[in-house]
Amino acid sequence: MHGVAITLQDVSYSVALKKKKRLVILDKINACFKPGRLTALMGASGSGKTTLLDVCAMRKNSGRTEGAVLFGGHTPNLSLLREATGYVEQFDTLVSELTVQQMLMYTASLKLPTTLTSKERLESVDEVIDKLGLRKCRHTVIGDPLKRGISGGQAKRVNIGLALITRPAVIFLDEPTSGLDSFMANEVANSLHALAAEGRTIVATIHSPTS
Repeated sequence: MHGVAITLQDVSYSVALKKKKRLVILDKINACFKPGRLTALMGASGSGKTTLLDVCAMRKNSGRTEGAVLFGGHTPNLSLLREATGYVEQFDTLVSELTVQQMLMYTASLKLPTTLTSKERLESVDEVIDKLGLRKCRHTVIGDPLKRGISGGQAKRVNIGLALITRPAVIFLDEPTSGLDSFMANEVANSLHALAAEGRTIVATIHSPTS
């Protein structure tokens, strides 16, 4: 896995207010996220960490972004972003009626090239299941508050698996440990650490509670 360094050069982000005023959320941020590392963006609610993550992933389609976000020293185009990056939302986007394997196969069918056979897609899913330690629950339904299924930590890892299907070099995660107890949060962190050790660039926001 060849990682991609992400560099921020004087990155600012602001949104329009009334009377032609602007609210500056990010103010000339300089940073470098290196391959092979898990970088945590920590801060309390409203501190701008998710905004920074979205700017890095170039997901902002409103507001004003200034400065440069470089992938491997170059400004990425849309095609590169789709191929090289994965984004894991804070809230699960899983289908409760499906098993872990079915959910990953469904995503593989949508994201992987149509030239791949079903066997090749299953091999990709097997690889993700092994990387994230989900083999024991691969045939368990995901479930929801009304129907018992996999644990919260397993659900987070399945969500990460959805982004891993295309084997991205960069993974962005929005608060992957929020809502989990310390044991499940540690499971997720260990999985992310293992993915970073393969050479990926991992950037995650972490909520910092008050004292």
